[in-house]
Amino acid sequence: MANKTHTYSRSFWVIFLLFTLIFLPACKLKESASKPFPDLKEWDLLIISDSSNYGVGPYYAKLIEADMNVKVNLHDCYVGDMSIGSALQTLQSGQSLYPSMGNVACHDPWSVDAWIDLIKDAEVMVLFGGPQDSRPPEGYWDDPANFLSCRYGGYEGKSKLPGFDTYTDKIRDSCAPETFTTYNAHLSAFIDEIYKLREGRPLILRMTDLYNPLHSIWKANGVDDVCTACFRNAADALRQVAEEHGVPVADTMLGFNGEDYMSDPVDAGYIDWDGIHLSDAGMQFIATLLQQTGYEYAGK
Repeated sequence: MANKTHTYSRSFWVIFLLFTLIFLPACKLKESASKPFPDLKEWDLLIISDSSNYGVGPYYAKLIEADMNVKVNLHDCYVGDMSIGSALQTLQSGQSLYPSMGNVACHDPWSVDAWIDLIKDAEVMVLFGGPQDSRPPEGYWDDPANFLSCRYGGYEGKSKLPGFDTYTDKIRDSCAPETFTTYNAHLSAFIDEIYKLREGRPLILRMTDLYNPLHSIWKANGVDDVCTACFRNAADALRQVAEEHGVPVADTMLGFNGEDYMSDPVDAGYIDWDGIHLSDAGMQFIATLLQQTGYEYAGK
């Protein structure tokens, strides 16, 4: 009986040793392969955006550090009212369009040399630019009653004048889905430029979309329904391009404005005192939305 027990014991340890030598290294290799940039202890986080992502970077960096056990170097290249059309022109032309618009965190966010170097070096990148410089070729935005009225105003008092229905009809026509084809093209070209600069090196690229803090203003001026539809169409255009390029989107419009896009993020405390930009809670909320997109490399 003792010999049999000894045989069983020896067999157990042989099997255990084989498991240790074969299966555990394989598991570690699989775990290492599934973690992005497994050999790096420091990651660069680059944000190229308008001010809709102002303040998000530090919170997102902390979440990445906690999730991935790395140090994150933040390059926060936000520029107020940045459009993707202007950003694309900056990247393609090699010339800074707005050299006076500096940003201490990014040194000079419109410096094309800095952009190129940062895009090449980043492990994580967040991108958003508005459609205001991506005008439709048919001239839909030439009339004062157009998508840009929703973004910047210009409708105050119109509801009290004759012909208001015609005014809102013009806005609705100006931001039909087909009027964002230039926006689609600019977004697509910018992402293509990113991939070109990366030269095959993977990137955790994420995009945010166009949240809406303006419901109370739109309601006061009788344009809430039509302007909400405009913002929805712009957000849909962005999501379409992102899907085509394999880029996950942190759906800020859905998160801030709800499934019907009619909720007001001001009421939720996500918007600061100025009625436009993010509060501290809003910054943390978008950072969490970005975190929830995960850490898969972008691309198809």
